[in-house]
Amino acid sequence: MRVLIAPDSFTGTLSAVQAAEAIAAGWRDTAPDDELILAPLSDGGPGFTDVLHACLGGELIALTVHGPRGEQVPASLLRVGEVAYLESAQAAGLHLIPPIGVTPGSPAPSGWES
Repeated sequence: MRVLIAPDSFTGTLSAVQAAEAIAAGWRDTAPDDELILAPLSDGGPGFTDVLHACLGGELIALTVHGPRGEQVPASLLRVGEVAYLESAQAAGLHLIPPIGVTPGSPAPSGWES
């Protein structure tokens, strides 16, 4: 049997690539002769460049960008030949927005990590 495994990420737990690999590992335990096709997906948010990297190859380049509060946050650029891919969620994603009750631009409260 040919099986397509095409998950998006499981927010806060697994990237789309990790989810596809975990599902495939479980499937192989019960049906080792099946042909598995892994096709991790992304809706363009967190994990977008990781999914493209898994599908297209290329070179991931680590860099630092400014987040929504002006702080420096880690990001990556994927270069495939002459084309570069950026994931805007790395610089402006929901995980970087202050919790309710925190004024943007004010120092982050103790214990809050961006």
